[in-house]
Amino acid sequence: MVEDAKQSLDQLIKRLKKIYFIFRLTSFLVSLSFFIFAAIAGFGIRWVNIAFAALLVIYQILDYFVISRKGKKILRKGYRYVRLFVKMISLGMTIYGIVEASIEATPARIIFVSFMALFWLLQVFFEITLIMFERLKKRFVRDIKKHINEYLDAYQKNLELNQNKDNEIIDVESKEKNN
Repeated sequence: MVEDAKQSLDQLIKRLKKIYFIFRLTSFLVSLSFFIFAAIAGFGIRWVNIAFAALLVIYQILDYFVISRKGKKILRKGYRYVRLFVKMISLGMTIYGIVEASIEATPARIIFVSFMALFWLLQVFFEITLIMFERLKKRFVRDIKKHINEYLDAYQKNLELNQNKDNEIIDVESKEKNN
């Protein structure tokens, strides 16, 4: 029973991670296409747009190696800080895109920036949701095991009490026969 519940939760988390991976890839492509579009069209500072596009590509490559578990443990330990830094940079990129789009608003810029902001917010939401599910899974399995053990202990005690009562009845019957 516990294993079935754990496997169901693992399946749910695995599916959420697949959806999150596809979502992150889509978010990456939208952000990258915005910065390439901005660099080509001459919106904002060209070298900043190119630098942001390069940072996105580097982060995506690093992310692939860590998530696919091909990276070493050292890379995974430092990755947490790199990921936090990149989240701040991606927020900065989104704010930069909003500022640039507000200076000279075109429909394409507004659409790109809107998608960037939306994807950034949804990415944070997905990460928090996955962390929450992983923590809840551990707690859920621990609680199920605890309740099953409590029920088994109560069953054992009840079984022992019934056995003791049966033994007392047998002792009383055997004493009555002997008298």
